[in-house]
Amino acid sequence: MRHVRKSFAAGEVLHGVDFTLERGQIHALVGQNGAGKSTLMKVLGGVYPDHTGEVLLDGQPVHLSSPGAALDHGIAVIYQDFALVPAFSVADNIALGREPRGGFPGSISHRALRARSAQEAADLGIDVPIGQPVGRLGVAEQQLTEVVKALSRNARILVMDEPTARLSPAERDRLFATMRRLKQGGVGIVYISHFLEEVFLVADQVTVLRDGNVVATRPAAELDLPSLAGLMVGSTLAVLQRETDRSVRPGTPALELRNFSPPRRPSVALAIQPGEIVGLAGLVGSGRTRLARAIVGDLPSTGERLAGFTEMAAADLERILDAAVKAQRLWAKTPFDERAILMRRAAVLLREHADDYANLMALEMGKPLRDGAAEVAKCGWVCDYNADNAESLLAPREEASDASQSYVRFDPLGVVLAVMPWNFPYWQVFRFIAPHLMAGNGGLLKHASNVPQCALSIEGLMHDAGFPKDLFRTLLIGSSQVRPLIEDPRIAAVTITGSEPAGRQVAEAAGRSLKPAVLELGGSDAFIVLADADLEAAARTAATARTMNAGQSCICAKRFIVEAPVYDAFLERLGTAMKAIRAGDPLGPDVDMGPLARLELRDELHAQVRRAISQGARPLLGCEVPPGPGAFYPASILAEVGRKNVAAQEELFGPVAVVMRAADAEEAVEIANDSRFGLGAALWTQDQAKGERLVPLIEAGAVFVNGLVKSDPRLPFGGVKASGYGRELGAEGIRSFCNAKTVWVK
Repeated sequence: MRHVRKSFAAGEVLHGVDFTLERGQIHALVGQNGAGKSTLMKVLGGVYPDHTGEVLLDGQPVHLSSPGAALDHGIAVIYQDFALVPAFSVADNIALGREPRGGFPGSISHRALRARSAQEAADLGIDVPIGQPVGRLGVAEQQLTEVVKALSRNARILVMDEPTARLSPAERDRLFATMRRLKQGGVGIVYISHFLEEVFLVADQVTVLRDGNVVATRPAAELDLPSLAGLMVGSTLAVLQRETDRSVRPGTPALELRNFSPPRRPSVALAIQPGEIVGLAGLVGSGRTRLARAIVGDLPSTGERLAGFTEMAAADLERILDAAVKAQRLWAKTPFDERAILMRRAAVLLREHADDYANLMALEMGKPLRDGAAEVAKCGWVCDYNADNAESLLAPREEASDASQSYVRFDPLGVVLAVMPWNFPYWQVFRFIAPHLMAGNGGLLKHASNVPQCALSIEGLMHDAGFPKDLFRTLLIGSSQVRPLIEDPRIAAVTITGSEPAGRQVAEAAGRSLKPAVLELGGSDAFIVLADADLEAAARTAATARTMNAGQSCICAKRFIVEAPVYDAFLERLGTAMKAIRAGDPLGPDVDMGPLARLELRDELHAQVRRAISQGARPLLGCEVPPGPGAFYPASILAEVGRKNVAAQEELFGPVAVVMRAADAEEAVEIANDSRFGLGAALWTQDQAKGERLVPLIEAGAVFVNGLVKSDPRLPFGGVKASGYGRELGAEGIRSFCNAKTVWVK
């Protein structure tokens, strides 16, 4: 390129740029936002043919009048938004566009083109799953598909737009290995990147753009990170890098962040003094944006400050609502198989980045890494299940009537507001997203205020999976804005998982607005152990049920109701199992239980325990606040708890087992039902007939016999009484926000 200039209405963007790419060279093009990188890329790709200056190939001037013309000259641009058809296989995408305009002669077929695509990928040494629909692939494999597609059309220059922006380190290394192989075959690559340290891993030459001008072109081997950063920003001042761990001057800070560590980033420390203005500088990718968005929040494991986000402006919320309605109307017309491709893609992304999401949960609400990874895996399951089964679950149902044909069809209602809690920050959201987006609805998420990064990461994942940008959005709003949203005519329905008081407010607002609602609220689940139960298995399961997620689950077993003949034996086994629970830093290895999510929740739990003891309960294990920082509470047992004790009547949201004695099976069921809650219950007995007789008598949304109460994508989930109404998951759940429309044909 010689003296290339490009102007828009607002002014000139490229000011006489000179740029040279040699055959078999990887040439990095770097610069800050607004430097002109994207404009230069689009000039090379034929998008901006009205530039001035020359583009020469092998010394000969060429006119890149369109992307097609650029490709005819051997130049292909691979943008971040890949030009692939999700429903088509890799082979079909590679072959797409090479069909003869007049149709196939007898000797050429789609099969032959697909076979040629497979051979081309093999010849290039690029391993892609040729027969898979690209919508099921990860970003890395989609990108490699684009590379094969470009090279199969005789491209010899690849212009790659931020190719590593959405890749894991392992995927990045695989891409760089492919780029090195291609350059050995004579392919020239223009590599546009914000991540300066990655430039040194792969580039031969580096050109720095600043304000539309080339300020330097040098071999990468002659540069280092500080000098390259200085060229970009026009200064030799020290640059804040990813490795920075900066503590500022002593004093009492107005805001302090310690050990703030988003996924795949080292820890950062920062303090702001009262009356002080702190400038946060850094290159793109340094972590400045994540840190700059911070507002006050607490690390559950230490009580120290962590990051949050500022609340959304009213004008932004209005725009999101309008856009969501438009996106949902289009989405409702999208066939099930196309919806399913994107939902399976979401499942793939969940599994690819499970460690990142587990790390976020550990930081924001204290879940151990192992438990967080298991939660993300379950989210992938619910996505896959609904992708596979939504169409059959929502298939029209024929009904006999006086018509020649009559049936019921299930049509989406519109945009659904989801108000979600912090205790399972991914699972609670995906058990909403998966069925209801597959049903054709849109979704707006109001997540708990202490898990903003989890909430935003879910929105980002859905967008990366290819869902329309406005179909699912995270709303960073306060609780006071929930009622106006429910009353807004653009919201068709609402679902909430949360406390009983919050559920009552949502139910009232939905009722006044005549809108459907699903409420999954608190629980004080009974765990009934009869005299003929397998006590060893029951006790092990009881300890897990009471301490999973540090006891912060609506369906955690909370009241352990034991038949008198085995009360002492069960209590002894439960104590042994609870003592074996390993509590500690959720980011550490071999941790069974982390802290509670917030200090005030720990203090509230301990106040309930003290009141229970004052009312006659016997503390058998734990029941004391441990010394040291953080919101930790030990695995605890309260024995000999009476039916009117506060521990039996209120929900204890923490790892405290409330053990009660029952004279016989009938009294055990009576005690279980003596609660305003009715979410789940477990029944332990080896007498199948007795179990089948007692199950209908237990007032709960689910009864698990000889097992741990849990949710399952295949089964309806919800409660009765003060635990809420409506169902999530299963056939009943996916139809919750559908119009069961009767169709009668004469």
